[in-house]
Amino acid sequence: VELAPTTSVISWHFYGHLLNATGRHDDAIALAERARELEPGSSLYAFELGYAGQHDAAAAEFEEVIHAAPGEYLYWHWLAFMEIGRGNASAAPRLIETAEQLAAGTRLIGFLGPWAYAYSRAGRHVDAARIFEEIRQAANAGTPPGAGGWTMAYLAIGDQTHALESLELAAQKAANHELDEGFLILLALKSNVTNDPVLKQPEFVSALARVRGN
Repeated sequence: VELAPTTSVISWHFYGHLLNATGRHDDAIALAERARELEPGSSLYAFELGYAGQHDAAAAEFEEVIHAAPGEYLYWHWLAFMEIGRGNASAAPRLIETAEQLAAGTRLIGFLGPWAYAYSRAGRHVDAARIFEEIRQAANAGTPPGAGGWTMAYLAIGDQTHALESLELAAQKAANHELDEGFLILLALKSNVTNDPVLKQPEFVSALARVRGN
């Protein structure tokens, strides 16, 4: 971050995410504010506000970055997360539908879990089940979503038992310093970006607390 001339390099984003992952939300937001000074329109500020649970402010920021880059479907599903987190779940389905349309033929496995989860949190359980089946088929074909992806996928269909098992697997991987394909999804779950009451249950709090480094 100190050496990089711009905030567009990936180190800025991962450093901000790591700060939030370790509970240093104020530092993450300060980094993101610096990013905005260096590059007006940087999306980092919106993400760090979201990870910090500042849903109203994050929603406003995501609306701005979407206006500047309407084709980036990642921003649309994060705006859906923020709307759900701020208690406006009815706005989420349209945003996820837009993300799906923009993704077209490039439906990456890393996005499917969050889409299914957002649909479910907004009460669109048929769509959540549809995407869960797509995840299952992709996994069978050799493209696994990782423990993080499976956790969101199982939460999307209301299967808390398997969601918790996936989180336990993520914790075991973390303890062994093993890569998980759904590591960014795990960060969103640790931060509980949609203010999900399920993730506040003691067993989920315990498992998420063990998804960490040392």
